[in-house]
Amino acid sequence: MFGGNLLGVVGFLMFATQLTPYVAVITLGLHATVVPAALYPCIPLLVSATNEGLGYAVMSSVINLLLVVMSPLAGLVLDDGGFYWLAVMMAGISLAAVFVSLLWNVKDLYSFKPILNEPDTLFVEMNELR
Repeated sequence: MFGGNLLGVVGFLMFATQLTPYVAVITLGLHATVVPAALYPCIPLLVSATNEGLGYAVMSSVINLLLVVMSPLAGLVLDDGGFYWLAVMMAGISLAAVFVSLLWNVKDLYSFKPILNEPDTLFVEMNELR
């Protein structure tokens, strides 16, 4: 969710402020490092041990495919609609990412065996020792 919010911050910085674009680009770079850093540790939680390599390969492929598709799409939006619509597109993607992550977390929270919202076993073991 933090990564999706960073993309929203980038859209806001580019759209609604008079700051130099360097601030938005640096924030976009932070977004590009935080999102994969949050996604890759989730793969062992969601995929069986025998398919972990496949999970990493699919995740890398999806990220690279999105990078390939989004750059020309951003260029087309910028050429046709201007900077305003590029910022609107980024804000829309950000809102969609936050919505999907909230939906997945709520679905996992109310599932029979939660994976993403699993209680921390180390914390439980430490409390049992007391």
